[in-house]
Amino acid sequence: MEDRKVGWGHDLLGTTLERESRTGFSPLRATIGLSDNRVNVRAFGSKPRAVFQPGVVTSWMNDRFAARISLSTLNGVKSDWKGRKDEGLTVDGSYLAARLGNWSGSVGKIDRWWGPGWDGSLIMSTNARPIPAVSLDRRVPEPFESKWLSWIGPWSFHSFIGRLEKERHVPKPFLWGMRVEFAPTPVKG
Repeated sequence: MEDRKVGWGHDLLGTTLERESRTGFSPLRATIGLSDNRVNVRAFGSKPRAVFQPGVVTSWMNDRFAARISLSTLNGVKSDWKGRKDEGLTVDGSYLAARLGNWSGSVGKIDRWWGPGWDGSLIMSTNARPIPAVSLDRRVPEPFESKWLSWIGPWSFHSFIGRLEKERHVPKPFLWGMRVEFAPTPVKG
């Protein structure tokens, strides 16, 4: 199989893997979001949530821990149907994570996209801002080594628990989500 080079003779996959596996601090990145139209239904991609949304992002990673700090301000946000404005400093996208074997735990405000669609999700999407949550995830979907459970095939597990805002019928309720995925394999015999 031949090496596929993209652009100026660079190996795109190799460059991406090398960049994503680098330990230490990432460069500080500044962002500016401008919009004259509020998007009610969001898809994949980075669309500003306000008329003017400046921010800064940096991250750090080593073999066991990772952290990301993402600070931005929302300016010129339109009122929602209850007349509330969600303006000011946000830490959306920030987290602190730790790895233990094939599991990782994190605390932070991370976007989650759970559902079958590319243009929309009926379960969880990025339409609402992320909630502060604690999560537990299986990193690599490998099958069980036990002969009794190996038929389940590769499996993964994702779970989080977070607290919603107080402007609800029940103030500050908890939201718990859990997702288990597996791909059964035929049993030999």
